[in-house]
Amino acid sequence: MEEQALYKAILASPHDDTPRLVYADWLEENADLYPEVVARTMRARAEFIRIQCTIARTGPAGWRQAQENPDPTLARRERRLRFTHGQKWRRAVPVSLASSPFDRGFLRPYRALTPITFPLTTDEPLRVAPLWDIHLYASDWHNDPHADRGQYDHLLNTIAQSPALERIGWLKVSFFHTSTTNFLLTGRFYNVETLVLNYGPFPEVLAAVAANESFRSLRYVSLGNDTRIWTGQPRSTIQIASTMVQLVEANRRHRPYGGMRLELGKIALTVTNIPDPTIPGPFPWAPTEVLDVRQTQRVVEEHRQDRNLHTGLLLYVLIFIAIALAVMSKDRAVKPRPNTDAVFRNTPYDSLPLVLKPTPLPPPLPESLLKYLEQLKGKGQLSELWQLHQEGSPAQKEAIRLLLANKEPSQIPAKLLPEIAPPPRSVNDPK
Repeated sequence: MEEQALYKAILASPHDDTPRLVYADWLEENADLYPEVVARTMRARAEFIRIQCTIARTGPAGWRQAQENPDPTLARRERRLRFTHGQKWRRAVPVSLASSPFDRGFLRPYRALTPITFPLTTDEPLRVAPLWDIHLYASDWHNDPHADRGQYDHLLNTIAQSPALERIGWLKVSFFHTSTTNFLLTGRFYNVETLVLNYGPFPEVLAAVAANESFRSLRYVSLGNDTRIWTGQPRSTIQIASTMVQLVEANRRHRPYGGMRLELGKIALTVTNIPDPTIPGPFPWAPTEVLDVRQTQRVVEEHRQDRNLHTGLLLYVLIFIAIALAVMSKDRAVKPRPNTDAVFRNTPYDSLPLVLKPTPLPPPLPESLLKYLEQLKGKGQLSELWQLHQEGSPAQKEAIRLLLANKEPSQIPAKLLPEIAPPPRSVNDPK
């Protein structure tokens, strides 16, 4: 119960190092109550929490920022502890979160969530880690049934009051047709340290963040990669460029928690007062006539008809090519080979080509030799066969070797036994 109370204190103040250091002291003090293997892991975890808190405190940069070079001794020890015991520490969280990086001794997962999948009424799914990196988005794909078409206003207002927002330390907001001004103005962003705005009414979103007092931990603000949607007009282009320069300069100062909110108010006021640029013209190559609506519709219809015509011609060409290939493949079909037996059945042997001449069968062995070998084999007189093998010719030796290998005498090639006359004398006869 005491460990759970310490963890709840960390959840209540995720940016404060004091509850984490108290938890490290508890791990080291109670390590002796467990077996040696578990105690060693607990002491290493306590040391790991202290080292990461020291590295984060000595450097001014926050999470996901360019951190200055820490003490090489501490960095080397931190890597060693993470390599040795990191796998054991990750077993306490679900497998889908086990690969997350460590932030001051605890895992800090990342998830990309849509308004439909975001927890609306509870933060229980996010209590496995003190802080989370969340990308709240809705796609702009035409084939996505949940794409942003301006229908997420109600869900964003509900998410703004969700307790799960208090578990977010890094937040990226990406919507393309739904206004996020009210969401940023009324949300409960108590622990958001870094905010990335990917789209929203500009510069109203900056003013909304500056007016929301719940951004008490905000230190960094940046614009996402889809600022092209904001730059539809020349004035918006200049505003975006000026805002990005000022945000980069403000982020480099590494302000304390909550310091960026006041800075955003100044940036929003400066950007709003930018006058409209003077566009020179008219240019000599610019069109002098403006097409009316009917003429524009007629041009669009002509382009559509031309596109359909080109598509039809291409389809006919592809069909013609497919038919031609089918006819060519039919002509090139492999014809069956002629029956050579029927062709050369009545042809003399000497007139046949060499490749078609069958191999003649070997002549049969002399009957006298076959009978003699069968008699020795039937009597089991292997010693006489071995003696005959020692005294006989090489061809007789090969024949006897095959016979001893449990082969029938009729299977011995005739070329190994010369056709000699009578069989050798009986082994019972005296020399």
